[in-house]
Amino acid sequence: MDLTITESLSEVRKYLASTTAPVITDIETTSLFVGMGRILCVGFAPLDRNDVMVWWPRSLADLARIRIPKMVAHNAPFEVRWLESYGCRLRVHWDTQMMAHLIDENHPSGLKDTVVRLLGYEDWADDNVAGYADEFGRFVEDQVKIPRERYKVSKARVSVYNGKDVHYTRELMKWQMKHVKRNLKPGEDPVYVMRHVMIPAIKPLQEMERNELPVRLNVVHKRQAVVEAEIAAIEQELDASIPPKEEWPDWLQKTKPKWGATNWTKWWLYEYQGAMCPKRGKPTKTFPEGAPSLAEEVLQKIDHPAAAMLIKRSGLYKQLTGFLNPIVNRTRNGRIPTSFKLTGTVTGRLSSQSPGKVKTKKDETDPWNRPGLNSQQIPRDKATRNLFGERGLAWIEVDFSQLELRIIAQLAQERTMIQLFEADEDIHMYMAKRLVRGQEITKEHRSLAKGANFGFVYGMQAKHFADYLFENYGVTTTRKDAEVFRDEYFTNFSDLPAYYRKQRKEAVEYGGVHNEFGRFRHLPRVYHDDFWVQENAFRQAINSPTQSLGSDFMLISLSRLARDYRLPSLGAKLITTVHDSVCLTAPYRTARKVGRIVKETLEQADDTLDRKFFLKADVTISRCWGGEPLAEF
Repeated sequence: MDLTITESLSEVRKYLASTTAPVITDIETTSLFVGMGRILCVGFAPLDRNDVMVWWPRSLADLARIRIPKMVAHNAPFEVRWLESYGCRLRVHWDTQMMAHLIDENHPSGLKDTVVRLLGYEDWADDNVAGYADEFGRFVEDQVKIPRERYKVSKARVSVYNGKDVHYTRELMKWQMKHVKRNLKPGEDPVYVMRHVMIPAIKPLQEMERNELPVRLNVVHKRQAVVEAEIAAIEQELDASIPPKEEWPDWLQKTKPKWGATNWTKWWLYEYQGAMCPKRGKPTKTFPEGAPSLAEEVLQKIDHPAAAMLIKRSGLYKQLTGFLNPIVNRTRNGRIPTSFKLTGTVTGRLSSQSPGKVKTKKDETDPWNRPGLNSQQIPRDKATRNLFGERGLAWIEVDFSQLELRIIAQLAQERTMIQLFEADEDIHMYMAKRLVRGQEITKEHRSLAKGANFGFVYGMQAKHFADYLFENYGVTTTRKDAEVFRDEYFTNFSDLPAYYRKQRKEAVEYGGVHNEFGRFRHLPRVYHDDFWVQENAFRQAINSPTQSLGSDFMLISLSRLARDYRLPSLGAKLITTVHDSVCLTAPYRTARKVGRIVKETLEQADDTLDRKFFLKADVTISRCWGGEPLAEF
């Protein structure tokens, strides 16, 4: 590796102007977060050359004077966020992390992991990446505190590290380009997915990250008080049921009653209260027959008032400690951040997490950290979603309607489903009428049908359906009825089994399955010796094309919304996306116009495909997320 280290802007501009090839780019910073640190250096490695240049700008303002028309990076969203914050003009041409994920989503896609595994280089990690703020000074003005000789030594070390980053990224890109020419399966097109689905999604996702979620802190505090009072009332009732200590077993004599996932609770529920235990773990000294489970899905199977109280307490406690308290502690200036990752799941779905790691209470108060939340895991109940909203602005949620059912109807060419969607009929009501023939359809019947549609569509067996239905829709049914419902389902949607067979065949023949855009789900476990492991892989062969295509439709919609000049002029801001929905805020006077634009955009997400999916989106306008609708269409 021929490495040049420079501080000269003119030298860098001359270097970049000397090539028309893509330029691999990598930055080193004193923080993960824009505004909480600075860029130290930028590494460049043109694809058509073997040398590398590492630039340490004399002035960070010089970043606005460079242009990278074909930028390549490993995790381009990071480079884009930082470089654009200084005014650098760039266009992402290739992201080696996205491509690594698309080529094999079952392996880690980090640069070091991927290069070591595929190219055989030794790990070149710099152990002090997280300590650059102290080593170099967090901001430019802090640099004067660093002894000159120490700074010089650190600069030389980090230049070599950064140079290796761009050099090995260049080697990885060359490997990837060869791979996609020679090794793709029928229907697989990772370059199209990267360039037309994933890279365009960088802009809207970063816009949502900048906008952050507006929090109604006064409502959060009220909800906190309510939940704490409910927990206290439940625990008071539980405490009243504690037997005299002489009735406790010897192994509990030195303990105090402690509700939750504790041995005390297990003894109290299963032995003292006499509740039936549906599931046990491995034998222990305390429980020779196997430790009884206190998992929520296990407690739900127990017909006993004590189990019901524990379920309620557990749900409230999780809401308080896992959601309400973190929101209060992590909200700054009325907003709480989130971050999105395009390579975070094997299914192709978008993932979300707190921007900054939060392992201790200190992390929540660290001024150089950005603690937030995982917006993808915000519960669907109204009481929780009502915590988000902004005074003076309408909350607009636009949701793909029955997205996965519409997708699988076309993929499977299921004639009855297609007829229903073409006629714009309610597929859940259609199914409800057939599951409970001769009865007036109630809300519970529609929930039953909804559970059948989303459960059986992927081939779920009757023995699992009762649990699935109760856990997801709160509807109870028997094993015998579940078998009747399953038979009825596939009588009505009789083309689905042939699609399942087709997917199994593709998975066996090619080691995975593809979606309409060319995203490929690699399923090596279809060749596993264990029957159940293999069957799980076959289920993924059915699920993956539908779920990943739905996610790609959302990413395409978001990228178009971020480039729609009408939305900013109407005062609209992208706030977050959760699975099949996108949320925005806008002034009340323009909210309907914004809703119509977003609805139209989502419903046209399949317009580049030959096959059409009857996409439909529903708009809800309210004062806060999940609030009483002001308008629906």
